[in-house]
Amino acid sequence: MTTGRDNQAAQQKRSQNGGLMVIGGLLPVMLTTTVLLGLGSLRGLATGVALLLAVAGMVLPIIGLWTLLGRRRLSLAVGLWVWSLLVWALMPTYFPGEKTEALLTGSRLVASPFGGQHSESFVDLAQSIAEFIDAPFAVFGPTSPPAEPIDAVTTTAMAIGEPNSERHDAVPTDDTAPTAKDEPQAAILATDGEGRSLRVSVGIEIDGQVTDIPLLFDTGATLTTLNSATLEQLGIAVPEHAPRATLQTAGGPVESVVVLIERLWLDNIPIENVSAAICDSCAQEDARGLLGLNATGLFEVTLRSSEREIQLIPTDLFGDRQLDVGHWLSLGSTATIKWNGGIEVEVVVDNSASVGVSEVVTEVGCVSRSFAVQLSSIPARSQRSTRASLPAGTDCSTYQVSLLSARW
Repeated sequence: MTTGRDNQAAQQKRSQNGGLMVIGGLLPVMLTTTVLLGLGSLRGLATGVALLLAVAGMVLPIIGLWTLLGRRRLSLAVGLWVWSLLVWALMPTYFPGEKTEALLTGSRLVASPFGGQHSESFVDLAQSIAEFIDAPFAVFGPTSPPAEPIDAVTTTAMAIGEPNSERHDAVPTDDTAPTAKDEPQAAILATDGEGRSLRVSVGIEIDGQVTDIPLLFDTGATLTTLNSATLEQLGIAVPEHAPRATLQTAGGPVESVVVLIERLWLDNIPIENVSAAICDSCAQEDARGLLGLNATGLFEVTLRSSEREIQLIPTDLFGDRQLDVGHWLSLGSTATIKWNGGIEVEVVVDNSASVGVSEVVTEVGCVSRSFAVQLSSIPARSQRSTRASLPAGTDCSTYQVSLLSARW
C-alpha cells in the first residue's frame, strides 16, 4: 500500500512539474510566433494570413513532437521548448538582419487592439524578453553581417570625389593612430593679393624634403591642383594608371590626371597623402595652382583681412578623407537573391594608391532604402571585398554602390 501511494505521489509530482513546464514553454512559443508574424507582415502578407502561417508554423511541429514523445504533459512541454528555441536560434541564419525588425512589427500587430500606450509597453517587454533569450544563442548568426540602414536624410548616393555636406567621421582603430589631442591648435597662413586671388605659401614634402609652393586659396575648388612644371620640380611621378578627375575651371570643364602628395604642410600642420590634380590652366604667374577643399575642408577657416592672414583650426584631420581617398578607389558589386527572399551584396573595393586605406564605408542604394557596408584595411594597390545581407523584401531591382566615407 505504501509503495502504491508513493508511486502515485511521484506520478502526481511529475504531472505538476510537466504542467509548470508547459506554462513556461508558452512564453518562447508566443514570442517566436510574434516574430514569424512580423516576418510575414514585412513580406507584404495580410495580417490574417501572416498570423495563420505563423501559428501553423509553430503549433503543427509542436503537436508532432508531443505525439511522437507519448502525448504526456512532459512531452508537450519538451515540444514547446525545443521547437520554439530551435526556430529562434536558427532565425538569424535563415533571416539575417530581420529578427529585430520582425519582432517590433509583430509586437505592434499583436498589441494594436489595446491602444498606443499599452502597445508600446508590450513592444518594450517583448524586446527585453527577446534579449534575454538571445544571450545563449550568440554563436548562431548570419554568414554575412547585416548591413546597417542609413537614415533617410542621408540616403542620397554621392558621386565619388564630390564634397559631402555631412561628415561621417571615423575613429582611428590602432593604438598608434593620432587622436584629436595630437592635433595642433591652429595654423596661420600669411596672404598676398586681394579678393578671390589670395595667395598663400604651403609646404610640399617629398622624400623628407619640404619645398614652399605658392597657391591660390580657393574656397570653390574641391581638389588641390598643381601645374606640371611644379610636379617636375618636386620630382612627383605620374603613376601609370593614375586616376582622372574633371575640374570646373573658368574656361570650362577640364579633365586632369590626379597624383598623390606625400605630405602637405599648412604652417606647422601636416596633412598626409593629399590628392592633387595636374592643371596648367589653374596656375598663374605668381601661383602654381589652387589650394582646394580636400585640404582646407579639414579646418575651420577664419579670414583676417586686416592682418592679411588666414587662421586654420583643425576640425577633422583624422576623420573622413573621401575627397582624397575616393579618386584612388574603384567600387564593384554583385547582388544575389537568397532562397528566403533576403539579398546578399558583395562589395569589392580596389585601392590603386601607393598607400593603404584603413577604412571605407560604402552606400548600397536600393529603390527605397540605403545601407552602409564597411570594409577595413585595404593595402596599397590591393583589393578587398566583403558580403553584407540586406533584409528580405528590400527592393533592389535597381541599385548602386557609392562611396560614403573613407580614410587613409
